[in-house]
Amino acid sequence: GGLYCRGNSPTVENCMFFSNYTDTGAGGGIYCDSNTQPTINNCTFKFNYAASQGGGINCGFQSSPEISDCFFFGNSAYDYGGGVACGTNSTPVMTRCTFDDNDYGLAISGVDSPDIVGCKFINNKEGLSCNDYNSSKILECVFNRNINGIVIRNSIPVINNCQLFENINRDVVNYS
Repeated sequence: GGLYCRGNSPTVENCMFFSNYTDTGAGGGIYCDSNTQPTINNCTFKFNYAASQGGGINCGFQSSPEISDCFFFGNSAYDYGGGVACGTNSTPVMTRCTFDDNDYGLAISGVDSPDIVGCKFINNKEGLSCNDYNSSKILECVFNRNINGIVIRNSIPVINNCQLFENINRDVVNYS
């Protein structure tokens, strides 16, 4: 991939991650591994790919990235989280990010409770996927023209002041 973080807290600003590829793991653009707390601001992630999850960014075990004002376009992953994937015990905070035309915009799995505030999910297969017992806070987000806006699997997210419209299949799909 493009950048690997482990046990540190870098600040990444005004960067472009373009066409990065990982053929054996996660995090095509950035992989935030154990105990990282990076600040990622005003970056663009285009056409990155991961063989497992997190084509643009993968938030791995016990990572706590702050991701703001980033643009994710055309990213993909074999498993889930084309734009961003957040795994077990990760607690990212995402504000004002745009997910456009990714395989899957943002996927959250495991025991995480990220805050997702003011983000836009447009033209993705799934805008946001909440999986496996997480309690995400999804506030003031827009979900438009995704195949499914929000997909909930065994989770109880808090969804407040969001706009969901013109999603192709459903605005919200609840498998819980």
